[in-house]
Amino acid sequence: MLVNFYTPRGDDHELVHETRLDILGALPRVGDEIHIDNFQGVVGVVRWRIKKGKQLVAVIVNEVDLDAKDPS
Repeated sequence: MLVNFYTPRGDDHELVHETRLDILGALPRVGDEIHIDNFQGVVGVVRWRIKKGKQLVAVIVNEVDLDAKDPS
């Protein structure tokens, strides 16, 4: 099963990373924090799809700087 990570870019979505579920170990859930190379964000949507007989999971990640300190 393939797992693709996307982030919103204007009216479209940009592919950030693609991997297989066996490498991830588990599917991300809404609210999970994601760190992929220099990309950081929070999972907003997880969608299952079947395309050409293969199961695909699209994970939409809202990009945020998780390393930024909250000044409050």
